[in-house]
Amino acid sequence: MVKDLLARGLTRRRFLQVSAAAGALVAVGDRLVGGTLAQSPASSSNQEAEEKVFRAVCPSTSLCTATCPLLATVKDGRITHILNHPEYKCCVKGHSHRMTVYDPTRLKYPMVRVGERGEGKFKRISWDEAIDTYANKIKEVIGKYGNQAILWYPARGTGGLARAAAKQRLPNVLGGMVTTWGSLCIANKGPAAASVYGTQNSESDLHTIKDSNLAIIWGYGFADSNRRVDFAGEAMRILMDAKERGCRIVVIDPFFSQTAAKADQWIPIKPGTDGAMALAMANVIINGNLYNKEFVDRFVLGFDEFKAHVQQYTPEWAAKITGVPADVITNLAVEYATKQPAALFPGDGPSRAGHDPSQWVRACGALAALVGSVGKPGTNACSGMGFNKAISAPAALTAADKSKVTVKINECQIGDAILSGKAVQASGKTADVDIHMLIGTGASVINQAGDSNKIVKALKKLDYIIAVDLFMTPFAKYADLLLPATTIFEGNDCSFYGSAGHAIVYNEKCIEPMYECRSDLDIWAAVATKLGVGADYHADWKDVDWMRETLKAAAQSAPHLADVTIERLQKEHVVFVGPRPFIPFQEQVAGSKPFPTKSGKIELYSKDMEAQGLPALPTYLDDFENERHELAKKYPLAICTPHLAGWLHSRTNNPWIRELYPVEVFINPADAAARKIQSGDKVIVFNDRGSTQRTARVTERVPQGVLALPQGVWFDPGPDGVDRGGSVNVLTTDIIDRIGGSGTYNSVLVEIRKA
Repeated sequence: MVKDLLARGLTRRRFLQVSAAAGALVAVGDRLVGGTLAQSPASSSNQEAEEKVFRAVCPSTSLCTATCPLLATVKDGRITHILNHPEYKCCVKGHSHRMTVYDPTRLKYPMVRVGERGEGKFKRISWDEAIDTYANKIKEVIGKYGNQAILWYPARGTGGLARAAAKQRLPNVLGGMVTTWGSLCIANKGPAAASVYGTQNSESDLHTIKDSNLAIIWGYGFADSNRRVDFAGEAMRILMDAKERGCRIVVIDPFFSQTAAKADQWIPIKPGTDGAMALAMANVIINGNLYNKEFVDRFVLGFDEFKAHVQQYTPEWAAKITGVPADVITNLAVEYATKQPAALFPGDGPSRAGHDPSQWVRACGALAALVGSVGKPGTNACSGMGFNKAISAPAALTAADKSKVTVKINECQIGDAILSGKAVQASGKTADVDIHMLIGTGASVINQAGDSNKIVKALKKLDYIIAVDLFMTPFAKYADLLLPATTIFEGNDCSFYGSAGHAIVYNEKCIEPMYECRSDLDIWAAVATKLGVGADYHADWKDVDWMRETLKAAAQSAPHLADVTIERLQKEHVVFVGPRPFIPFQEQVAGSKPFPTKSGKIELYSKDMEAQGLPALPTYLDDFENERHELAKKYPLAICTPHLAGWLHSRTNNPWIRELYPVEVFINPADAAARKIQSGDKVIVFNDRGSTQRTARVTERVPQGVLALPQGVWFDPGPDGVDRGGSVNVLTTDIIDRIGGSGTYNSVLVEIRKA
């Protein structure tokens, strides 16, 4: 198979065949996940002299917690195929990126809009005209309205070490622009974990379950997407190895994912109700006298208050809320308490449901504290972040002192802020905003933020929009100036996930930029020079210079980065930092250090939360769209938005991935029968926010009353206002949680009908 790939390149057919084969290996738990692709092209005896293998990294890594090294074979200046590193396995996304590079729909040259916003009609211009326009529009808007009239949004599509400081420095040397805070996904997990344990870095590496008797994977798609490991092929191997050694795997999720398929037990739960189940488990553990009294007495503050508090959360009460039978809740609680060491991994899905999903994070942290499942091999304390690589751009490198703009807009509420002129700040206060111009680099704000139709209305209101991207994305269609960006294979960069895993992976330039595409760094440097701040911006720095200076600056406050240099990364390709596996709070449990809270203990009762007007104890809050909400009469179905292995937000919307992972809505047979829907039917999913069309898949992979709409597909509205692309964010809300400012996409009610 490998020789065939080398000879012909990874065509669509071979991609689909190889991906199917790799999927089959995963399905049976084979340790050689995707192993047929693991050989380096350089090892083949058939290599021609002009072929060269470059060490690259998956472009998905700025959005995925895995950081997968790749090997790109180049012949005559063209990538012939992309394979994974022989030691570190990537997933289907990594292999698909040859299609990304050579997709015929890629943006090829600068353009300006000639049609109505959203029509996607543009005409070609030169780069000189494009840079002049970019710079002059900044100058014009600042001159009329001030710096605070521009929203600068280099989103998560603009990742990598080379851009970490550069993307912040440009607006700052101009006096500042409005930037974003919060997160489209999990910004609430860190502060929620810190309220219990004193730090957001409270999550063990998944590797720890090699020492676990029980692993509860709660709303985490380790085999599907958000892996919390260094490499995509690791997670399933870790789970299967632990299972072979006798660790029992339990998955709690509304959707029967690939991860659930490999578990010993799948517990379907209604979206957004996870906190009710967690607190009911605490009720069982405390009332059954199954908690670790010695650990609680020594390390826990607020136990008596928590004990009284959870009396209301009985398994019988929780069963009515969650759809999980009371005996299942009870049995799992007993097992978790008595099968120590055990690791409960609370994931990201439940952290996006309800007005305050951080309460669920806190409840899971309390469960670990009750049974002493903290600071020891085989345990996990809380659902915060993992090891902190501490690779960040310091204020001096970003020129933070030059910015005079203090207001920010929550990333989930860009549309609402533009329309209303009001923006909630991280402090909880509301500030006035008056945005006239939006500069988005790698931004998919229409596709990835909640309430897409509201965002469209906001974009139509703006004076000017600049978009820099690879493709004509839903957001790009609304641009006035549209610039073509390079892929990671067309430059040097370095990828890492800041607070999970340990790998830092270098990417060397594999090919010259395609067409007239330019890197973000080249564009920013040209604009800075045009505006007269080129020297202040460091317009003469190349990608390697930005990386070198950022690493040097970060190492000053992070000793584990002292020997991580750009030269070492270039030589080794993959460098690991920090303790492996990372298991937080080992020193605290051993008695040599206090916990980093104000009290020095694990705080079940949080005075800081109380001071913010939030529940002092982990509490289940039912104030979101669910079957008890008044909207349920009109929209009786809840949704969940799982990540499938081939999709990564908006990044992998290419024909190969769509063929492997079609745009479907998963519906339970009972719900389908009531609406006369069959598999393969075109259906409309709708609520008051919008309507989207998908293909129905009737299956028991979702419980009755729940629809699963995997996320990532592109918004494409028809003349009737119905989204033909299948984007789930036509339906979701832009309401944010109260801690951290994250989206709440998994707390939405809808109805479904045949198209």
